[in-house]
Amino acid sequence: VGGDTVAGLIVCDMMGKTQTSLLIDIGTNCEVVLAHEGELFAASAPAGPSLEGACIEFGMRAEPGAIDDLRIEGGLCTVTTIEEAPAKGLCGSGLVHAIAALREAGVIQATGLFADVSHPSTELHPLLLKRLDARGPRTERFLVQSEAEGAERDVWLTQKDIREFQLARAAITSAWKTLCDEAETTPEAIEQVFVAGAFGNFIRPEAARSLGFTPAGPHAAVISAGNSSLEGARKALLNRSARREATALLDQVRFVELAGREEFDELFAMELALG
Repeated sequence: VGGDTVAGLIVCDMMGKTQTSLLIDIGTNCEVVLAHEGELFAASAPAGPSLEGACIEFGMRAEPGAIDDLRIEGGLCTVTTIEEAPAKGLCGSGLVHAIAALREAGVIQATGLFADVSHPSTELHPLLLKRLDARGPRTERFLVQSEAEGAERDVWLTQKDIREFQLARAAITSAWKTLCDEAETTPEAIEQVFVAGAFGNFIRPEAARSLGFTPAGPHAAVISAGNSSLEGARKALLNRSARREATALLDQVRFVELAGREEFDELFAMELALG
């Protein structure tokens, strides 16, 4: 937790919050800060690179052709891509939206596994069933968009991709829940959630809530903080008071080390489930 986080705290005015607020800066390393009753608690979560498109079979950076959204209605999958270019892969927001939509449609179970199409109790829309390639345990994959639908190549979501996502989500969620424990408050008390980074600009709040990325309390408003690192650096460059605020923050933030905490490991294991 360093300069990027300090910049984000300035941009989101975390010290000035009267509400219990949460800042989540998502990257390979995810920084999480909780503001509660005038105190700041910070932690670093090992989210891994999946939310940036890495370690995903058809993952890619957020550039033209990256699928950034997926919705399912009546069994029909509708995707959007950056700059409306032919689809060639999934960026981080596309991965999140695809998993959220498939989880809601029953294609993905709470365990993260694809639905067992051989089980008599499994009921999937025929159009979704056609897209599910059930080749065997842990090798299943779902066709997000095909060449026949205008994609540059067939784009699949694999079982391994879902597992990579589960690890990232569990790390992030476990981090802010641990901070709530340290601050002696609850996730339900969080009223504002700032999501920073390019990822935060494009993820739909309802998808973040449904997957447990952010608190689902009745008062938790999800706000995109954009590139808070860059904006905070700009403020510090142009405003002496912002630089003084940054210096003061160093003594006001309480860092919470997650590594080696038995309770964090237990919480992480529980948070692997997708609701």
